Amino acid sequence: MTEEIEVPARPPKKRRQMESPNTLDKWLAVWANDENLTPSERRRAQDERERRKAEAPDPRIVGLLIGEQGVTPQQLDVLRDRCARAEEVHATRTVKLGLAPGVFHMEESLRDVVAAVNEIVAAPAQTYEPEQKIAGVWPEVRYARHRKIPVLVLYPDGTTNEGDA
Repeated sequence: MTEEIEVPARPPKKRRQMESPNTLDKWLAVWANDENLTPSERRRAQDERERRKAEAPDPRIVGLLIGEQGVTPQQLDVLRDRCARAEEVHATRTVKLGLAPGVFHMEESLRDVVAAVNEIVAAPAQTYEPEQKIAGVWPEVRYARHRKIPVLVLYPDGTTNEGDA
């Protein structure tokens, strides 16, 4: 049986008390919409709600850029580690990472993957970035860098480019 915690009738007068983690988000929502409170009390509650929302971290949404050749076992180990800590994973092809069904999303193209995420993990077949414009993973890595999305490149031997990520 869950018991409902009662909302205090009035918000605390001190700013430190209002910012305390002991002041629940639910209380702030009730106070911000309570017509019986003074406008300044409602405004303080609304300001604290907005401050907390602004400080909340963005969800970790990872995109996998995997070429048609697939991944090596060394790349797969790092992919599993990176994706295990993500709230969502977007890719164009299925990679068996053992993720929950709601976490993995299939996209139509590699460009769609880049557009949907805030972090990229690329697993190219080459151990170097080719000079010529070839289709596949590398153009999307360049596009993600252009969009200022952090990119981690996993080379076939399992090494990474830690400087970018």
